[in-house]
Amino acid sequence: MKKLEELTEQEFKEEFIKHFGEDRWNQSEVLPILQEKAEILCSYLDIEEIPILCDPIKEDSRYYPKEKFIIISDKVILNEVEELKSLIHEIRHHYQYTCVSTNNTSEPMLN
Repeated sequence: MKKLEELTEQEFKEEFIKHFGEDRWNQSEVLPILQEKAEILCSYLDIEEIPILCDPIKEDSRYYPKEKFIIISDKVILNEVEELKSLIHEIRHHYQYTCVSTNNTSEPMLN
């Protein structure tokens, strides 16, 4: 068996899919794109960037304020419209939580 660093990109993908499945591979390809979108939104709102994860949850998405991360459901992560709606919704919660916890009264969403 080859070491991880010896695998070609294609071999790595095949091994990953063999162990975790093609859906998980596709999710792992979407997450960096979603993270970039989250960074843009957080920058615009002048709030801390937080990680975006994918997991099987009942809701489409969920914001964890104390832990500072967002989960997008594995049910919607591969649907570009639904994943983006979920991301925007949860980033808004992050913004609201940040405003309340820091007494921030600015409203960049209205500018």
